[in-house]
Amino acid sequence: MLFDRRIKNRNKRRVYITLHHRDDLSLPHNRKKMGYGAYNWSIIITPKVSTGADSFAYDVTNVPEPDAFFKFESNPDREWRYRQKPHVDPTNCSTLVKKILIGKIPNDITYSLIQYLLETIPITENDTHHKQTGVRWIVHAIHKLQHTVLLAEMFSIREFMDEAIKLADERLRLGSSVPEVTDFTKRPPSTNYSDMSPPSSG
Repeated sequence: MLFDRRIKNRNKRRVYITLHHRDDLSLPHNRKKMGYGAYNWSIIITPKVSTGADSFAYDVTNVPEPDAFFKFESNPDREWRYRQKPHVDPTNCSTLVKKILIGKIPNDITYSLIQYLLETIPITENDTHHKQTGVRWIVHAIHKLQHTVLLAEMFSIREFMDEAIKLADERLRLGSSVPEVTDFTKRPPSTNYSDMSPPSSG
């Protein structure tokens, strides 16, 4: 029984934050203007060893999506909405820039619980171009994963966001010479929790 438990512990699902390029908005001449919003941010949960389309991705988006049945574009007003995507292949994404490991999930935590935690996060649109809406959501999501069921390591979210965008910029600039994956769980535990609450302004 002890052996089985150790095997399960070694095979915990991984929690990653992923940053995806937004075409021209991610390029240097727009980076300063867009800030964190120069990238699309999402959460992906994957087995320790992925074998294909076996992961779940979570984010918020305002991208119009075609309706295959009615043959029209849904969300014409570009409203932000929560999205869960099952059967994701983490190795097959043309927009992925950077993938950062932030935690591991115990085997008794279900995807239903994770979805419940994330879909209850409010989506706030309070600036003209909504450029930071997805950023605000990911900050709140990390905070919830850290403090509700401890699915993410404890670290300063502000420091993480700054480091994540720095790593994405570097990989976008230098390409495959920069590793796609960074393990943030190996960083020394943060003792500065003064900025752990989600910032109100993105």
